[in-house]
Amino acid sequence: MKKALFLLTAIFTLIFSANITHAAAKDDAKALGQGLLKKLSSFEQTINAGDIEDIHNQYDAMSNEIKKTERAIGKVSGKSNRDQLNNSYVRPAKIARERVIYEVSQYRLLLIIEKQLNEGQLDKVQSNLEKLERLKKRAVEIKEAGGYKAVPATITNTLTEWESDIESELNTDNPADGWKASFTGEPLFEGNVQNDGDLLYGNYNIVNEVYHADIMSFDEDGTKKDSWTVKDQRVELGGTEEDPRIVTINYTKGTVTSYTTNGQKEWTYSLNSSMDQYEDFYMIGENGTVYLIVKNKINAVSSNGKLLYSIAKPTGEWDMKLGPNGSVYIMNINIDDWTASTLTKYSNTGNEEWTNSLAIDNPEINTINYYELLKVDNNVYVYMIYGGDDYASSIRTLYSFDQNGEKNWESNDIGYVYDLREYGTSTLILTASHFYTLGATGNIQRELEIIPESYGGSSDYIHSSFFSSNNQLYMNTGEYIASITPNGQFSWQSNIPYTEWSALYPLNNKILFTPYDANKAYVYSNNGDKLGTYSLGYTGGYIRLSAENPNTNTIFLTQSEYIESLDQVKTTLHALKY
Repeated sequence: MKKALFLLTAIFTLIFSANITHAAAKDDAKALGQGLLKKLSSFEQTINAGDIEDIHNQYDAMSNEIKKTERAIGKVSGKSNRDQLNNSYVRPAKIARERVIYEVSQYRLLLIIEKQLNEGQLDKVQSNLEKLERLKKRAVEIKEAGGYKAVPATITNTLTEWESDIESELNTDNPADGWKASFTGEPLFEGNVQNDGDLLYGNYNIVNEVYHADIMSFDEDGTKKDSWTVKDQRVELGGTEEDPRIVTINYTKGTVTSYTTNGQKEWTYSLNSSMDQYEDFYMIGENGTVYLIVKNKINAVSSNGKLLYSIAKPTGEWDMKLGPNGSVYIMNINIDDWTASTLTKYSNTGNEEWTNSLAIDNPEINTINYYELLKVDNNVYVYMIYGGDDYASSIRTLYSFDQNGEKNWESNDIGYVYDLREYGTSTLILTASHFYTLGATGNIQRELEIIPESYGGSSDYIHSSFFSSNNQLYMNTGEYIASITPNGQFSWQSNIPYTEWSALYPLNNKILFTPYDANKAYVYSNNGDKLGTYSLGYTGGYIRLSAENPNTNTIFLTQSEYIESLDQVKTTLHALKY
């Protein structure tokens, strides 16, 4: 009797324990299922937002949650119970995942392809592009058979554009008739294509604490000609655009020397005293005049090595711009008495033609926080920030003066000017966030927001810009390249891979885009079409346009990189056809 009672108790205990275990397993599965549904909601929002990179970032975590939930449901007893849990939790999550499985696969394959392209593994690139085509065809077949909801068009467009860019780079070969030359040091000046088609180029280096400037020319085939060296501390391209010269400054001797482009010395002008390389400096005008700003004087030396005139150097802070026909414009900012600050024009003989006060009548202003002589064209443009006791009282003013010193207008409605172009009686202005067209009286006629203002400031900003001969503005930020018409409208925008810094250069009816610290340069049409990509051989360094020869459709790029282990700068000069 006791034995029978014991067995009966044991059976009831097992049944009760099994029920508890089953209930616990089901509760665990439901808890994981509820968590999966929450992640599914977030994942579907990401899908519908259409950013394939975000989908890629969440995809693996979603797959792991599905597997965890499936394993938990597998421990629940009873097929009908498991089916009900799978249908409630796992199935909708799998449908969402499978809706984008092929897009994520394409994205990840494109990541691999791009890496292989950058590393020059072109055979692998081609093989994986073929694999990508098979993957795309399979995706169409599976999605049609399974009746999956279409993904947002932005996902497909992103993948298609990415593949197109890769194929464009793959099919754009550096030409066989291009050439390159390597140097230790960095470029001296922008290259100059001479009348005979040769490229005048200069390279600068310091060897055993001695300045070395190597001047040379290259013919169309890359053969070096007329190579010579000068050891003065500064070397610049002088003379005129049609008849260039090499101008050198020796701070220790206080001399300026002019050479022909093949190294023949023409003249030397001496100040009869040394120059301070940190305090004294120089400028070279379009007519070849050399301006030596030394101690308390500004000395104008002609392209023939003769002193034209000397004028007094401002005693306060100052700025200087060279105008047409050898005229000179100087801002003199008096720190002790800001109301005594002036703008003066001097003729090409050094005579003072006019002086204008830069003071304003405002009792809240007591200093000048910033000043810049922006540009001299048909008119003269000055930008000032007047300050008071607090930031709210500061005034930002852009002035326009004519060549006779009469004020055309002033504007207090725009920020710091990045670029400026006269356009008939109007003025086109690019600031950090807007493009403006100002009328003849300085009134804002049109305004275009380029970078939306946001709390705390925007993460994007303008990297470079230029106006074309037909007054189109071309500019780029870290995210796109664009063209803006004189009427203040985008004529086109082209998205680019994000870059921390880059530059944009005008070519003959084309545009050159060079992202910093990359091994590529991109050519665009003036309409924003990407025409080709140059791979420059190694990753790193700063890529710049040195010169262009439109007669032979050749561009000359320099790529400079600091080699820390050698404490040297390596520069490669690339000659490329376009």
